[in-house]
Amino acid sequence: MITLIIFLPNVSQQYYPLHLFTLSILYGLAAISLIQTFITDPGKVTTDLIEQIKLNLKLEIPQNADESTENLEMSSSGDSHRELNRNRLLIFELNRQIVLQSEHYQQNAGKDLQAFNSTHSTNTQNNSMVLDTQGVEARLPVVSQFKYCESCDQLQPPRAYHCEVCNCCILRIDHHCFWMGNCIGLYNFKNFNLYLLYMSNACGYVILMMTNFFTIDALELIEMMFYSLNLTAVTFLSFGIYFCCVIMLLINIKLLISNQTGYELQLDFKVHPYKYKGCLANIKEMLLVESIWEMFVPLRPLQREYSEIIIPRNLPLATTN
Repeated sequence: MITLIIFLPNVSQQYYPLHLFTLSILYGLAAISLIQTFITDPGKVTTDLIEQIKLNLKLEIPQNADESTENLEMSSSGDSHRELNRNRLLIFELNRQIVLQSEHYQQNAGKDLQAFNSTHSTNTQNNSMVLDTQGVEARLPVVSQFKYCESCDQLQPPRAYHCEVCNCCILRIDHHCFWMGNCIGLYNFKNFNLYLLYMSNACGYVILMMTNFFTIDALELIEMMFYSLNLTAVTFLSFGIYFCCVIMLLINIKLLISNQTGYELQLDFKVHPYKYKGCLANIKEMLLVESIWEMFVPLRPLQREYSEIIIPRNLPLATTN
């Protein structure tokens, strides 16, 4: 940015104040978004969060569950088996509550349902859990299941995955960004996309400004770059950053309109369990905003209850034979 401001008069002397103002705004917004992405907690899974999810889901362990668990504990040796049995029971009940509170289940539980069709994935990476709840079977995809993370030694909520670099589970993680030194997850995904948006616009503005200064003759362009190495460095740097940001931004736009993360994009879904019918609703859900103007402002996203986000909207259902 400093180099560009110093050599900006050499590029366009006529509209120097306008170019300087525009680039200052774009680079300023990009810098704010970058800082917000770096300092914001992406959504680390903690014990307090798990307890809050249990409370919000109104989890009720059956009364005979303790007796069955004690019988299993007597036949098991050591505290590790005892803890494993408790976690299995807890995971099953949490997944059952997810099915009961899903909108698709509540709308179709009382109807005559056909057998499971091909709306679920047959990929081995996306194995589903079939839960029989009140005479209706629901096929819960692995992305919507509570699991147990052996690395963190705690429960892993739906849409959360373990990051090997940060050594913790991150809520709705997209990827770990080595350039920013932080995971891109639930609470900084919006600012990361804003950084790509403003940075690509700033670099594209510089490229257009340079194009007006250069001529069409390739030989003359090369000769000009030899005499102005600083200008050449700014040009090539802008081209490189522009194409990198645009490619990543286009990939993230695909994720936004389909309500998916980079991890979930690797799974083969016929119908994603969390996808809305409208693109705008999916974008608001992924960016955690309520209005359109909030999508373009680098502010902290809404702090929603994670129990509201993990409830799937599309579940393959079937009546129990």
